[in-house]
Amino acid sequence: MKARIEQAQEMISSYCSKKGIIEVKQGIRNPVYLEEIIQNLLIGSKLSHRQIANLLVVSNNIVHNVSLYKD
Repeated sequence: MKARIEQAQEMISSYCSKKGIIEVKQGIRNPVYLEEIIQNLLIGSKLSHRQIANLLVVSNNIVHNVSLYKD
């Protein structure tokens, strides 16, 4: 479990680096970036919606709504 969360944090850091985002909180405030980060985590991290929401400090609803539209 701890390894999954660490992997997810690395995914977030990597995404932010690619987008030129210096601070993760800055990226999360941008709805486009937030949606892309959530999609990446849903696909690559094997974390639950609640775990992703807790990691990003957003509501479960946001993660759930992104998961509905990721196709």
